[in-house]
Amino acid sequence: MNELPVYQIKVQGKLNEEWTQAFGGMDVIYEGAPPQITVFTGPLADQSALHGVLARVHDLDLPLLSVARIGIGGDGAGITPAQIAQPLRALYTPRLAQTGSNGRLIELRDLVKIYRTPAGDFPALRSINLSVSRGEFVAVVGKSGSGKTTMINMLTGIDRPTSGAVLVDEIDIHALNESKMSSWRGRNLGVVFQFFQLLPTLTLIENVTLPMDLCGAYPLRERRARALRLLELVDIAENADKLPSEISGGQQQRAAIARALANDPPIIAADEPTGNLDFRTADAIIALFQNLVDQGKTILMVTHDNDLASRASRIVELADGEIIRS
Repeated sequence: MNELPVYQIKVQGKLNEEWTQAFGGMDVIYEGAPPQITVFTGPLADQSALHGVLARVHDLDLPLLSVARIGIGGDGAGITPAQIAQPLRALYTPRLAQTGSNGRLIELRDLVKIYRTPAGDFPALRSINLSVSRGEFVAVVGKSGSGKTTMINMLTGIDRPTSGAVLVDEIDIHALNESKMSSWRGRNLGVVFQFFQLLPTLTLIENVTLPMDLCGAYPLRERRARALRLLELVDIAENADKLPSEISGGQQQRAAIARALANDPPIIAADEPTGNLDFRTADAIIALFQNLVDQGKTILMVTHDNDLASRASRIVELADGEIIRS
């Protein structure tokens, strides 16, 4: 008689007894200090059984951390590790269609952001309305304090609006809870920061692989090869095993772009990606963005450099939290 493959599923948080009973047939242990990780381990007969467990995780609104096949006996007919990726993508991180039914990929509707301060309310965004179609390269410009970064942060989910909506492929992303927002962002958005935000103790290839590890977007055995291809795309593959501190600022930004592309997101959001680079390096980064747009990506880039902005397909200008040119 064939033995069944054994899977281990980890979710964030400690579940009460009633919830753990929903995972009958699987052993349950807890790891770490609060907030704990709940680990389910047990045999699953086939792909449908795995789907059923993942569906229960989804129904309980639990942040999924990982799924792994950790053993098998005999010739067990269970599913392979590569087959795990598809149910994960289907349940947790649906990919965007190319455009919404109205032809727009991104819509900001009556977007308002008010910061409450001891000195009084500060309106950072005032009824912003903006639509972006797939394949556009949009440069967002304006003086310091005009609301550029705040608007991008609304799109990425880093910050939430006071009122209004951000629709991406007709999904109101701010109606998602934090765990679903994180999962959605990991699959659909690549974010490039002014100060790179590479993890200093990881090599470049490890930095690029990390988003794939967090989202389970590609089979484990494929991730390093994909990361290397992305580093080749941005012309720094020869530095793959170096730490960020061992390369230049321009090379770090290239690595950050490769990381943003790790899960093949349809949208790239970049906040002053050339702000700390010399002109020649900044020019090369914009050329790279243009190439990505030619490949079908949609890019929104905040910049203070009007010359670089002019190379985008469209310019949106903000002043005092309002769009004055689009």
